[in-house]
Amino acid sequence: MRRLMTFVILMLISGCAARPAPTPRPTLTPTSAFTVVPESPRYLIDNERSILRYTAFGQGLLGFAQIPGEFKLKGRTVTLVPEGEGFRVKLEMVIDGNTATAANGLLLTTLRSILEIEVFPFAYVSADSTQIVSLTEESLSLTLIGTLELHGHKRPLDLPITLSIKDGILKGKGTIELDLNEYEVNVPTAIMSSRIKFEAEIVAVVSP
Repeated sequence: MRRLMTFVILMLISGCAARPAPTPRPTLTPTSAFTVVPESPRYLIDNERSILRYTAFGQGLLGFAQIPGEFKLKGRTVTLVPEGEGFRVKLEMVIDGNTATAANGLLLTTLRSILEIEVFPFAYVSADSTQIVSLTEESLSLTLIGTLELHGHKRPLDLPITLSIKDGILKGKGTIELDLNEYEVNVPTAIMSSRIKFEAEIVAVVSP
């Protein structure tokens, strides 16, 4: 009996012995919060709904006549590039010289001849906004600065425009007056001025 009691006491003592300490877990260093980078909404120019109107000014034999006409666009994009708390507007536009219209056949032939459309069928606009804008449905006024390549010559371009975006449709309007002499265009000054006014209406649809 005494031996049995001794055995029980020894078992109880051994059960109360200190258990081995658990292996410490490694301390995890928290990573920095994930920053969501905003996308660059891209709008494709709709050639059918966009237009570039021009007004040439007569002089000499044509007096003070105003000679209207149009060009169609040949695509490209308006992209909103994230910057700061808003977006910078980037315009890439192609003007199709072969779509030119004029008040009559003689004026159209003259226009195509002086612009040498057979040699330089396209003009190119590439410009960025000087302002940071927000995506709202309200009309915004801003200036695009970049280049216009016309008649094979590239020159600086400042284009004031108004811009609005609604339901995935971007609309822009801008007016500028150019001197064709700066683009090495041989203007027949006996009948028309080298100054010409352009009015662009751009409609672009958000890219899927």
